Amino acid sequence: MNKIFLQFVPFIVFIIIAYVFQINNRINPKDFSRILITEASFGLNCGASKNNVYPWISSACDHKSSCIYRFDWGLLGNPNNKCIKSFEITWLCNGLIKNKKIDIEPKQFEIVEISCSK
Repeated sequence: MNKIFLQFVPFIVFIIIAYVFQINNRINPKDFSRILITEASFGLNCGASKNNVYPWISSACDHKSSCIYRFDWGLLGNPNNKCIKSFEITWLCNGLIKNKKIDIEPKQFEIVEISCSK
């Protein structure tokens, strides 16, 4: 049993190092003039959970100086079809917190642009 465990030790160490490296780069990006999404929610005003669209927005926009996100109902879903939902993104840029909120539901494939420019 110990031999089997010892075979996996290098793999486990590699996974831990990779995870710590990922967290360190996420929290302390090398270039602060790049976007770092901190929150992204769709339908929060209608009872949807906070950050319900965070994975999609962060994967599309993190570490870019500007980002054009094309809103996609098929990907993000409809958290409540009886309510007009807001779409809100918060990001860090140059050490500043920026926010964009769309109070009326974005239309299918509507473009939402965020950037680090002033």
